[in-house]
Amino acid sequence: MDDTTAFLELSALLTGHYNLVKDPEDKALAMPIADEYRRQLMAVFSARLPPLLEAYKTLASVTPKPPIDDTLLQKLRTTQEFKDHELVAKQIVNIWYFSQFRAADDPAAPFLDGGGFYQEGLVWPLIEAHPIGFSHQPHGYWIQKPGIDSSGRSTLRRGDTGELVKQIQAKLGVGASGNFDGETEAAVRQFQRDHPPLVPDGIVGPRTWAALDI
Repeated sequence: MDDTTAFLELSALLTGHYNLVKDPEDKALAMPIADEYRRQLMAVFSARLPPLLEAYKTLASVTPKPPIDDTLLQKLRTTQEFKDHELVAKQIVNIWYFSQFRAADDPAAPFLDGGGFYQEGLVWPLIEAHPIGFSHQPHGYWIQKPGIDSSGRSTLRRGDTGELVKQIQAKLGVGASGNFDGETEAAVRQFQRDHPPLVPDGIVGPRTWAALDI
């Protein structure tokens, strides 16, 4: 099992969001985010994340492969690696929920950016707001209606439909169906990767609209 797959499975186990690995579509979308989150955490916990991953791999590599559920979580919690590196386990949960994490087990420690995927965070569908103090927007962005760029265009994401979606699809060379589907999201992510410092979240917000130059 490679490290990114192990990290994604461990993340699903720790957060309780098993669909990250059980649903093929969710898993495909989560893998690049998992790779970035693992990279961000490794930069801070280079000596502590690997033992935790290895402990998970040991538990998950038996035959037949155990399901990712509370039973497996309890087994992980009894390992010495988990006890030694519980801080890292907590930060895995933080980074998936908020796209932020702490480098120390101290309430006063500042949160570090987990890669800018805050709209992919597990709390986003509930609150649709970025964590306090975090934004890619310039100072004063709050005076504009949320989700609207300077030209009055709404933020678009998977599931949206309409003429604006067709414009995006035409620009990116995707079939202009007007339906923001998985193919369109993948094309948006690739465009964002090709145009740093855009965040490759597959969402067309003000910064991505500006870069598309439609």
